[in-house]
Amino acid sequence: MRETDIPAVMAIEIDAFRDPWTPLAYLAELRYNPAARYEVLEDETETVVGYAGVWRSAEGIHLARIAVDAAQRAKGYGSLLLDAVFAYALECGLPVVTLEVRSSNRAARAFYRAAGFEEADVWERYYADPADDAIVMAKSLA
Repeated sequence: MRETDIPAVMAIEIDAFRDPWTPLAYLAELRYNPAARYEVLEDETETVVGYAGVWRSAEGIHLARIAVDAAQRAKGYGSLLLDAVFAYALECGLPVVTLEVRSSNRAARAFYRAAGFEEADVWERYYADPADDAIVMAKSLA
């Protein structure tokens, strides 16, 4: 992801999340977070159709953000983004990927389960508006 991708990312972000990040948050991640890596996925016309962002730590890779444009869903783009995350984790020698997802987001939870993630923990009332639990999910790539 480049700074010039932020407007396209924000169009997807605002539609995909109840609690979207701001353009400034993405700018700060790209400029100042050495543990962060963000990728965009473009279609054949070079239009951004999705993106993923991770944070690298000693424990593994944490999937901080992933989204696909609503009009482009069910075309395999989400799986392509996850595959890129998994490849990056292995490249870093960090074979564990974690994430958290709203307990009410059944579609996302099913998508992650289909990708091999398992539910590892529940963080009660993690999301404030509306109040919702976070399901922590993890996948071992070993």
